Amino acid sequence: MIENEQDPIFDKRRPVYGKDYDRGWVGFNHSTSWMSKVIGSDGHYRRKSSIVISHAFIVIGEDLCVEAAFRKGVLISSMTAQYFERPERYVVFRKPKNLTPELADEICRLARREVGTRFDNGLVVAHTLNDNFIAWIANKLTGGAVEAIAEAQLDQEDAWICSELTAYVLDQTPQFHGVGNLEQGATMLTPQELFENDEIFEPLPQPDGSFKGARETQFEIVYEDDAGRPND
Repeated sequence: MIENEQDPIFDKRRPVYGKDYDRGWVGFNHSTSWMSKVIGSDGHYRRKSSIVISHAFIVIGEDLCVEAAFRKGVLISSMTAQYFERPERYVVFRKPKNLTPELADEICRLARREVGTRFDNGLVVAHTLNDNFIAWIANKLTGGAVEAIAEAQLDQEDAWICSELTAYVLDQTPQFHGVGNLEQGATMLTPQELFENDEIFEPLPQPDGSFKGARETQFEIVYEDDAGRPND
């Protein structure tokens, strides 16, 4: 998957369940597809880490995750089929802090509860409208009123985008309610912003053996290319 095999976060070996990822962990993904590139550019001027993220999902088993997928809605996916055997896609797993078996069970239960709901196309439009310099200035001048209007008008009930679903599930637990950027709500959080919520997740291993938060992680990922298909 990843050309630089010495990096502890990104390498070509299959991640080991129970060590590199587990139930209740969150997977963060990026790929060469046009859709990933568009989503990855959303809020790029706010990005702190050099690691680009465009998708998020919740691990519920060794090969299973719950995710909100374009055109399909919220479903249970095989990580082998969707990620581990796709060389154009990389995944960074992050473990929530102080994760117990009981908390992992609750995260999985909350995620499974949303399976079968729709993908929120309206919210994608809201994110797109807010992702430009003029909207950024307008939000600054109005205290976020422009973003709030777009969210109110375009967000659909019982429908999700990937980062909204993942953030919502975490925010429903007492341990993570309102922690870090979850304080602003789940709806307008991008996958990148959720990935960089170091207040919720444990630090990431670095190439030099140290551990740092995502916002401090500053090395570029190089991965194989292919035709580049959207995350379907």
